[in-house]
Order: sequence, then structure tokens, then C-alpha cells
Amino acid sequence: MIRNLATYLAGAALAAVATISPAGAQSWNGAYGGVSAGYGSGHSVQSDKGVVLPNVEIVGDGNFNVNGGFAGLTLGYNWQSGPLVFGIEGDYSFANIYGSSSVCGVTVLFAHLCSTQLDAFGTLRGRVGYAMGANGWVLPYLTGGAAVGHLRGYDALIGAEGSAFRPGWAAGVGIEAKLAPQWSVKLEYLHVDLGAAPVFEIIPGTPESVSFRADMIRAGVNYAFGAPVAPPARMYAKAPVISPVANWTGFYIGADLGGVVQGGNGQSNFFQNDPNPLEANLRQNQLGNGTSFLAGMHAGFNWQIAKNFVVGVEADGQWMRPRYAFCRETDLNSVPCFDNAFGTSYVNSETRSMATVRGRLGVTFDRWMLYGTGGAAFTTVDTILATDCRIAGCANSGGQNFTVAKFSSSLTGWVAGGGIEWMLANNWIARGEYLHADFGTVTNTLLLNPATQCFPIGACGLSWMRQVKEDIVRVGISYKFGAPSAVVAKD
Repeated sequence: MIRNLATYLAGAALAAVATISPAGAQSWNGAYGGVSAGYGSGHSVQSDKGVVLPNVEIVGDGNFNVNGGFAGLTLGYNWQSGPLVFGIEGDYSFANIYGSSSVCGVTVLFAHLCSTQLDAFGTLRGRVGYAMGANGWVLPYLTGGAAVGHLRGYDALIGAEGSAFRPGWAAGVGIEAKLAPQWSVKLEYLHVDLGAAPVFEIIPGTPESVSFRADMIRAGVNYAFGAPVAPPARMYAKAPVISPVANWTGFYIGADLGGVVQGGNGQSNFFQNDPNPLEANLRQNQLGNGTSFLAGMHAGFNWQIAKNFVVGVEADGQWMRPRYAFCRETDLNSVPCFDNAFGTSYVNSETRSMATVRGRLGVTFDRWMLYGTGGAAFTTVDTILATDCRIAGCANSGGQNFTVAKFSSSLTGWVAGGGIEWMLANNWIARGEYLHADFGTVTNTLLLNPATQCFPIGACGLSWMRQVKEDIVRVGISYKFGAPSAVVAKD
């Protein structure tokens, strides 16, 4: 339905814009930014290898449609050669594209609710178009490239949920029309496919795979930066061509917004002196993955040491909350997180903030700069460990009577990455950046009283360690203090 609607609207748009052609030849060259909003409709499938019936392959745990709206920002750049227009465009949108089913699982036995939500997505695409009309002011185009989305999944069987940033692809068509030399409107259709991959574990060791694909239609308004193209002045003598040269030297400060994927493996050690030899010093490997949005500030200084080379130093602070939670029974024969004869253990670990101090080395192309960066990183990991004993006589026996310990670990590591910056105006710079940070491992141990909290008498408790790794993708805007770009004359 979305595709048919896109075809109809594209035809209607072509007919409508044919009556409002602006005067003068229109140029599509240069950078632009804008806003857009739209609607998406698609499909999601959740599947796992079975929980209550572990030998049953549940390939269609949930199968349902998703739909909803979205709105976001766009940045791009066009190069025009005759009527052909080539470009690159990136966008990021906040979304609420949601779907669910109340009959997930083995319907006749364990029907339950499960759901999928896309709450943000972005694309980085190439565009190729053909400028039409008397003044070349209508631009139909094809587009395609990479996509990333933040997916949330939920399964009500035991209340499991999780989220993850997922890569994918996007492709579509659109039409853009100039309303004035620096203003244009567009209508666009995109098919976005984020594939199928685990998003969360329905129980430890049983990942829930979530697929997502949707057809998106959106409308937008773009503003072209820079002065409109004007015909050259006729003079008796040849006049010099005035050309601005970007000046990257100076102090800058700015803000960032993006997402973080927390990686690394974890391992729990239930070192309870358990009468069951299978459970004594039981270890279990776990994935320490988690995702969240992030926001932060940055400040730095650049030195333009040659026409095309810039060195700099930058510091930043980011607020984020990728979380890892794990609940597991010490009895191997029970379903995790339900009562049994021995006890339960619980882990909640969050990385709440990160700061970096980095050097930068960039190669400039006038108002564009590609750069690599690396240096030191600092973070704090907050962890809660909880465990109980279900044996009569234990001081913390009965129900969810946990002994709880809280830990805060400050870690130092390294960070490296790269990005691209674009000088929108003399003192404003937009950027896109990727960083990978590695902080090694963090280990926390909760000891129980061997005389009153362990059964039988002996050392017991919970120890947990995990690797701390962060992958960050973010966009930002900076204000550069100091003199504006120089202006030079070329013969």
C-alpha cells in the first residue's frame, strides 16, 4: 500500500510543481540541510530455539505487522554536471514504529505477547538525479545505501526484553523541487531492511532473533547553504575571482548526540559450597551487550599546519546508560529467575558516562575535513550484585530476600576512531564520528556470611566480571571562535 501511495503522490507532485517554476536557471550544487517527517509500515518476526520446550525449534515465535510515524534531520551535498546531479545524503530520525502479537510462541500451550519497536533510524545514501523543467528546477532521483536502526524487543513469557542498534540497507526514489534558489521541497519513498539477528536473550543462552523491514514515505524541506548562483558581472577588464578559503585554526566547543553499543563478554561465578557437585563453583559465560542513546559536550583546538593538514587536541564528556542485567537460578534443573531449593542471583551493571582526551590529525578539502583520532578514555561502571539462600536457617532465606552489594568502578582505557567535519559557515562546523573504546575488565564480588548465610557451612556468594567495550556513533555541531575564513583573489 505504501509503495502504491508513493507512486501516486510522486505523479501528483510532478503535476503540481509544473505550475510554479521559479525564474532563472536553478543550480543544485552545494551543501544543504533540512527536516522531514513521514510514516512507515512493515513487518517483524521474532524467533528462538525454545524455552519451556527446549527441544522445539520455534521459528515463528512472533509474526506481526509494524507501523508508525517518524521525524528527523537531513544533511547532504550535491554535485551537478549538466542535467545530471550526483549527491550524498545522511539523515537521522526519531520514530515510533511498533507492532505486537498476543499469540506468540507455541499457540496451543504457551501463547503470550511479544512486540517490536523501532524508536530511531538513520541512513547514509548516494543519490543520482536528472534536473528537469525549463530551468532545471525539478529533480527526480534514485537513492540507496546503508541504514542503522535502534530496535527494541519484548517477550512476555518471562518478561524478557532488550534493545540494540542494527545495521541494514535502504533504497528508494524521490522527487525534489526548488521553490526558491535556496529552498526546496521533497517527497521520498524508502524501503528499509535491518535483517534478522539477536536483540536480547529470552533466558541466558537462548537468544531471541528479531527481524525488521518497512516501507517509509516522507516529505521534507531543505535549505541550500551559501549564496545563490549569480551571473558574472561584465567588465572592460578581467576581474579577479573572489574565493573563500576555510580557516580551521582556533578553539571550538560543541554538543553531540548519538548511540552507543556496549560489547564484551561476562562471566559469573557462583562459588557456593553447594551439595550438588554440578553447582559448586559454577561458572557461566554471558554476553555483556547493551545499547543506549548518548548526549555530550566537546571542546578542542585545531592548528592548520599546511594548506591541507590540520592537527588538534580534543576532550569530551558523554552521558549514556547501556545496561546489562542477568538473573539465574543456582539449580540447573529450573527455569532462570524462578524460585527453587537453593537460591537466586542477580546482576545489574551500567556504564553511565565516558570521557576522552584525544589527538586528531585531519586532511582538508577546503570546507571538508577527514580525520583520525585517538587517546585516553575514562568511564565509571556501576554494578549491583544480589544473591539469596532458600534453605531454612539461612539469615537471608525465604522469597526474594536478597543480600545486596553495590559497586562503582572507575576505569581507564584507550579510544580510537575517525570522522568527517564540514564547515557550514565561517564559525559553524557539523560532524559525524565513530569511536571504539576499550577499558579492559571489571570484577566485583559479593561475599555472604559462611556461618549464617551459606548452606552447608562454607564460602559462598557471587562473583561477576565483564569486559567493558564501547562502540559509539554520533553527530555533532561546533562553534569555532576566532577570525572567519580568509578571502583570496585568484586570476
